Amino acid sequence: MNPLISLRLIITTLLLFFASSAFAETRGPLQGINSSSRFLLYYGDDFSAENMQKMKTFDVVVLHPNSAGVTPKVVKELQDAGVAYVLGYISIGEDTPEEDELPITHLGKGPVYIDEETHQKVYQNTGIASFYMDSVYDSEQAVYEHDSIADTNGIFGGYYIYPNSDWRWVINEMRIGGSPLFSQRKYAAGLKQIAGERDANQLESKFANFGFDGFFLDTIDTAGPYTGTGWYPWAVAEMQKTVKFISDTYPDKVIVANRGAYYHQAGLYNSIYDIKPIDYSIRPYINAMLFESYMLDSDSSHQGKSPYFLDNHINIAPKLISEANRPDGFTILSLDYMMDRSPDLYDELFTTVVKQNGWLSYLTLRGKINTVDLDYLGKLDNASLMKDTQPPEWMHTGKYANQSTPARVGVQKVIPGKNSNEMIVFWDSAKDQSLPVKYNISIASKADFSDQIKFSHVKFEKNPAWDDDPANHVANQYTLKNLSKKNYFVRVTAEDSSPDQNEDQNTVTLSLNLDISISNPVNGTINLDAQLDEWQYLQSFGADAKDSSNSQSVDWKEIWMAHDENQVYLAYEYHNPVQMSWGHITYFDTDINNATGFKGWDNSMPVGVEYMIQAYNLWKYTGNGTNWKWQFIKKVSHSSSQFTSEMSFPRSLIGNPEKVDIYFEAYNPAIGLTDIDFLPDNAITDNNTLRYSFLKEIEMPQ
Repeated sequence: MNPLISLRLIITTLLLFFASSAFAETRGPLQGINSSSRFLLYYGDDFSAENMQKMKTFDVVVLHPNSAGVTPKVVKELQDAGVAYVLGYISIGEDTPEEDELPITHLGKGPVYIDEETHQKVYQNTGIASFYMDSVYDSEQAVYEHDSIADTNGIFGGYYIYPNSDWRWVINEMRIGGSPLFSQRKYAAGLKQIAGERDANQLESKFANFGFDGFFLDTIDTAGPYTGTGWYPWAVAEMQKTVKFISDTYPDKVIVANRGAYYHQAGLYNSIYDIKPIDYSIRPYINAMLFESYMLDSDSSHQGKSPYFLDNHINIAPKLISEANRPDGFTILSLDYMMDRSPDLYDELFTTVVKQNGWLSYLTLRGKINTVDLDYLGKLDNASLMKDTQPPEWMHTGKYANQSTPARVGVQKVIPGKNSNEMIVFWDSAKDQSLPVKYNISIASKADFSDQIKFSHVKFEKNPAWDDDPANHVANQYTLKNLSKKNYFVRVTAEDSSPDQNEDQNTVTLSLNLDISISNPVNGTINLDAQLDEWQYLQSFGADAKDSSNSQSVDWKEIWMAHDENQVYLAYEYHNPVQMSWGHITYFDTDINNATGFKGWDNSMPVGVEYMIQAYNLWKYTGNGTNWKWQFIKKVSHSSSQFTSEMSFPRSLIGNPEKVDIYFEAYNPAIGLTDIDFLPDNAITDNNTLRYSFLKEIEMPQ
């Protein structure tokens, strides 16, 4: 059997298997496609036998169904020849009428814009459709202007679209020749016609269903988050809904997004409309994305690389690769332009795009995508050249083109998990020719890793903090569970999906003690005099930097805990003079069990609190876990100065525990301020606490 036909049968079987609502919710990358696969984008009109023979050598082919030569017969012939995915073009961010077609009047509430101050939609009711947009940017005045005229693309002439439910109906129903339900567009195929089942008796008809394997969604970038005419950041949510609508309506069809990289760019933000595009990610609703002009653009005046290449390569690509490599990720396609440039650039393009990034690459001859070019593809057929011998290469997903920040290699942070026997491991992303990149976590109790345990190909998750601040937070995390209480050394390595399973051998190591506890048993009396003289010999919970700019705030500087046979002692030092109030809180988890005690109204507290001290009052929790119900026990012994406090109480009052998990909160709203200081600082955000043990036996120096 022809191997291409065999591949198509496999792909078809897989697509039928996944043709369900679950597939639509989480699609994943193109099955059976890798960096050595052939990808063609062709908007030409030559479907001669010779040109068709060239097209049949590709694995992924995108055609423009509105082109005169594209018929259901062409689509069927390519599919029958073994092309794994034959996809049909459709514009979802611009309405592109022919010269004799007027703006659509369907539900004529448009054009529409978003008021820059109120962020409310304003429909101008001029008789044209509700989805036309009117928001021209005046760069000199740095303001948006609205003239009640639908905005158009100055190069291609299409109307920019706010892709609401009215527009979704249009792109679904429109047909070449016109639809009985919608006759205002007669030259563009809609979703139903592109994907609909073919009629064997109408293979030559432009008015029949084409039977494509899926869609190539163009002009997604209309909803880009940038400032200027042609970008409409406030459309990002509706664009996401439109892509999801297509995914849900056609769960057995492949979806490729043309551009739209901003949907996957952590840290990208539009301040005018208060929008972060990654909050509206289309990752679950697509199978692939095309990155056009990654290195070589279609501007013939650029004899070298695109002036945007460094930004594409250093800023955009690492974030895009991170999102594409997730379990519900996608395949990345790359389209670049020859434009008579130096052949050396083509070699560099191949090395960068295919060998390093692992993307499907197509290099077209000229600025128009109307030829089928095979010269560049010889590299993909060279088995020796395509053999993957290198392990994944680590990246830094939070830097920009003007930065020289090195890659973030291996493990970057480890913290205790939400439960006491868990560890959360954080790392950045790696790229490779053979995707997906897999990650392995090794832990050991010995620094030389001679007793290591390796967790291979962990089912990692996104680090939520990365979306907002990729410069200071890495992309990935994984929680190790059911660990013993001891000190661990941790490493993370990256492994590719090649037959050789190339794995990097970095030795970046971090450590975490899951039984981190201090213990300060004393055999003499600690005098409650607010002087803290005795505490200089004891281990504190660590110094805390000044966190508040308000000189009246309670701001932790250092805190100690100690015990003797019967008593518990606490000492507090502050950055500012302290006004004692109920907002001065110490929380105790005395059974080391997050499932018991007070967890906060929204279950946000890092421990289950059995006891707390507010100011100098000791309380016992008697509620159901999320309600505020406490029993007063007694006022603890205490002494205070402006910058220090000491407290003491019988250990029996908190049940004589062997250990306690503990954290401290300075809730300054209690004294009319707004800030809150925790010790440790990441108590709430990272579920981090401190531990004190009453078991160790050491003596206080004399």
